[in-house]
Amino acid sequence: MNGRAWLEEDCEAYAAILAFEDVEDREKHLGTAIASLACFHPEWLDVLAPPKGLPNSAQATRIKALWERYGLEDQPDYALFTRQPGSAAGFVEGQIGKIWFGIDADGSAHS
Repeated sequence: MNGRAWLEEDCEAYAAILAFEDVEDREKHLGTAIASLACFHPEWLDVLAPPKGLPNSAQATRIKALWERYGLEDQPDYALFTRQPGSAAGFVEGQIGKIWFGIDADGSAHS
């Protein structure tokens, strides 16, 4: 590869959306990027997401489980779960249905 890094378009290219703030239409694709990396490369998500205040792989797994528990259609928008100013490092919060959840870095949830 002569020193170049290649990212597979369906799985790995989403890493660029998390890593770089100036990606075109970043906000539009952020939830899909988190979901894809949680599925295909959770270890990458654990490195890329926390510094941006986004869910890590344990949190993404918990969000999906809660989403399914409440019987909501489609897929969760993982990008709606973020670290709020003043919150503990690694703690993200967001809403599923009408319930507000806080999720610790280890994936434990609080409503």
